[in-house]
Amino acid sequence: MPDGTTVTAINGHDLATQVCGQPIGNTLADLAALQTLFQQATKTAGPQSNGSYIGNTMADGANSTGNDLIGPDYRTPRSWQMNVGIQRQLWNGTVLSVDYLRNIGVHFLLDYDTNHVGDARYLNQPAALAAISATNNAFSCGTGTDAATIDCAIAAGATIHDYAGKGLDSANAFASGLPCPTCAFAGVNPNLGQNQMLFPIGRSVYNGLDFKLVSNVNKPMRGVKRLNYQVAYSLSRFVSEAQDQDFINPAADFANTSRYSGPMAWIASTSSPGVPYSIFLGPHASVSSRTGTVRFQEPCSFRRRLRIQGRFSPRT
Repeated sequence: MPDGTTVTAINGHDLATQVCGQPIGNTLADLAALQTLFQQATKTAGPQSNGSYIGNTMADGANSTGNDLIGPDYRTPRSWQMNVGIQRQLWNGTVLSVDYLRNIGVHFLLDYDTNHVGDARYLNQPAALAAISATNNAFSCGTGTDAATIDCAIAAGATIHDYAGKGLDSANAFASGLPCPTCAFAGVNPNLGQNQMLFPIGRSVYNGLDFKLVSNVNKPMRGVKRLNYQVAYSLSRFVSEAQDQDFINPAADFANTSRYSGPMAWIASTSSPGVPYSIFLGPHASVSSRTGTVRFQEPCSFRRRLRIQGRFSPRT
């Protein structure tokens, strides 16, 4: 509770076994009593400081507070989509369709640290020398920072971890992203911590070329009155600065947020690249190369279709 008290039961019911995990209709009275108790404890505790307020923490980000603030120049993400296609009948009952699709997305959110904590460009040389001196002295080699003194400390067993433990490190690692004036890589302003903010700077481009052949054949073979099939092929490429732009994504390089932008194709999540394909024929079934399973389903109507999906992987 806000006043420091601990509550394990309410109205004679154990919170862990008789309230938590129970149907909400059975616990309404207990929840109302907990709310009243919480309000009373809040009044007893009096005004409290907001521990997550950036004015108190002087930091904001994944390592420090777990929060990401939205940049002051926020813009709503948007996308432009265009497509063009042609369709032609090749022969009686058979139609070929070719479509091109392009989608451009802009202003999706990317976060980066505006204080650039850990960036070698903002080395705090006095702090770095102080950390080296403290480490050397801890290994009885004096407070010097020259090569001979460092060699003495290393000979005595000092490692890079010992130097990092004295502050020769990023504030992200040494102080969990909080302000660290004694860290060698504390950022632009050593008196502030990391400041990861969300900026509407993301951009993505999707290009896709789709082919589809649909055919209806009367009496293709003995015993078959009618057969319909569909063969589709899709070649696409998605280039983005984030793999999933619907979520919060950090820029790959805080110093140059647009430096890394590349294909985020579906093949990135599979064990082998290949060409996507789908074939429709006639009982209801599906084959997936992702799971290696074949599924059959009896259709409700007389007309039956066979659906095959998977991936064709050329040998190299």
